Amino acid sequence: MWRPPPAFETAALEQAFERDYSQRFASHRQVAIALALLIGTAFLGWDFLYGYADLSFQPALRSVVVNRGMSSLLLLPFLLVTGSRQFHIDEAFATRCLVSAAYLQFALYCLGFLLAPYPYDYMYFFMGSFICLIYGLTMLRLRARAVLVLGALALLTALPVFMLNLELKDAALNSPAARIYVWPALSFLLTAATMGYVVSNLLEHSERDSFARAHELERQNAIMLRYGQEVAQLNQTLRYSSDQAQQKALALIELKERMRLDAERRNREKSQFLASAVHDLKQPIQAISNVLEPGRRALERKDNGTAMRMFDLAAEASDLMRRLLAGVLEISRLESGFVHAELSSFNVLPMIQDILNQARDQALREGVLLRGPAPGKVLFVHSDEHLLTRILLNLVGNGIKYHDPTRHERIVQLKLQPTHTCLRLTVEDNGIGMDPELVRSEAIFKPFFQIANSRRESEKGVGLGLSIVRAMLSLLPRHLIEILSSPGQGTRITLELPWGQPHAPGSHASEDAGRAGTRDELTDWRGIYVLYVEDDELVRRTSCAIFDSYGLRYESAASLSELNNLLATMERRPDLLVSDYRLPDGKTAADVVQALDAVFGTTPTLVLTGEGWTDKLMDPAWTVRVKPISTAQLLTTIQELLHRSVSV
Repeated sequence: MWRPPPAFETAALEQAFERDYSQRFASHRQVAIALALLIGTAFLGWDFLYGYADLSFQPALRSVVVNRGMSSLLLLPFLLVTGSRQFHIDEAFATRCLVSAAYLQFALYCLGFLLAPYPYDYMYFFMGSFICLIYGLTMLRLRARAVLVLGALALLTALPVFMLNLELKDAALNSPAARIYVWPALSFLLTAATMGYVVSNLLEHSERDSFARAHELERQNAIMLRYGQEVAQLNQTLRYSSDQAQQKALALIELKERMRLDAERRNREKSQFLASAVHDLKQPIQAISNVLEPGRRALERKDNGTAMRMFDLAAEASDLMRRLLAGVLEISRLESGFVHAELSSFNVLPMIQDILNQARDQALREGVLLRGPAPGKVLFVHSDEHLLTRILLNLVGNGIKYHDPTRHERIVQLKLQPTHTCLRLTVEDNGIGMDPELVRSEAIFKPFFQIANSRRESEKGVGLGLSIVRAMLSLLPRHLIEILSSPGQGTRITLELPWGQPHAPGSHASEDAGRAGTRDELTDWRGIYVLYVEDDELVRRTSCAIFDSYGLRYESAASLSELNNLLATMERRPDLLVSDYRLPDGKTAADVVQALDAVFGTTPTLVLTGEGWTDKLMDPAWTVRVKPISTAQLLTTIQELLHRSVSV
């Protein structure tokens, strides 16, 4: 009865008991504190009643009311804490909060005992502290050790308070009975503390016994359940022959092993991919770092020739790094699951002509002759025109890049062979070729793989073309690829494309696919007025430097709010809007377009984004380009948009 109950044998069981105890009595404790706040606040009415009824109480009324209000206000944080998750699951935290709240209320009642005049101090405020102590020792369901601490703190606080009250009010205590009030009062408090400890001790013993019985019952139930499961599993096993059980076990082991090996392989491939990407990115970064200081020193001594050579080298390294980043982002985008094929039926001939037109400049530089099928045919395939165009541009570009410099005639040609089941589209060259073993092992599809590439670093490419081709083909149903190659003889790559329906919904002939390449180039940028919105300061400054170098007029803003201020001062409609997609404060290019349209009406829009999978969020009226984008690509796109707006 007097000794606090011992803890359970294991720390885990003790923690489980404390958690269960805290959860079961959390609501009880919350109601108890709310009730204490309500009763303590209601006692303010008695304070005012005594103050108006008794003139001797009026001088102490203000300090008593302030003390009472402080008591109520200090209970509010503890009431709020009772609603927290930690209060419900952490008994140690809950105990600290409750003991602190109870002792704080008791101490404030003791202060009220000092502030109130005799005989109200003993008749009214002492009884308040007595009730507060009983309330804290019983209603809060504190455990035995916590009750022992609270009772000891209360007695240690009450003794000096009562002795001080005896000295401060010596003149008012004008009878022997009044002078000995302090001892009965302390004896009441001691009795309350003793009774509270005994009751809480007995209650905790009871709670621990109940928890132990419940825990033992759960343990027995778990044993019985496990035993029942084992018996059921044994019965099920006996229904099958030993050979079947063994085969299933072996199949399961084999499956787990295959899954483990596949996971390890994928992890190694990802690590190798990242290591290769980081390694290849370091090279152009190092090259740029190497030429900056010589270029600066050449400018200081006005050696323009050397400075231009350094800048040309930096530009080559920057372009290589941009192409590498673009390739890595493209592969990540395709393998992320965010990109989906948009299948339709279209005439493949105009698309092939457009691809040949786009690759013609590269072929002329390399001295390669491009050949394609005769125009005029109508061959509908069912595919994603954008992805198929990207695939063929990669294949044709590789055929041009890996030509045989020893040959007098270097050829890359596209051939079409209709069959009953599909259209076979072949890209064939007479270049340096590849080892058939590399094709058979699919090593050529690994990222950053390059075959005996002796070209200059800026002309090599980044070794991601065929990796991107395979990732795109995986998104296209019923699209197959076949590669035949031999060193010194060339390479033939054949794509099998499913037939399309000429009049299927969404079918189109792509007759306009190559028109952009036939437009005259803008040679004079003067007078062109661009509105540019970009939140990244470095990107914005370097882009503005490009505009300055080509003579474009422009206004720039870093956010939508800055743009709104700028629009109020602009005197004419810009010829073109160039905006990053993601902007500060959760704004996007859509907000920029809306703000600009409200002032100047519809404006040609170029949106730059590093998030390739946001295509579905883009307005079809925008022209969208994925970062990183080269200066040449940026200017070409601006030129096409300006031509388009003029033609409209």
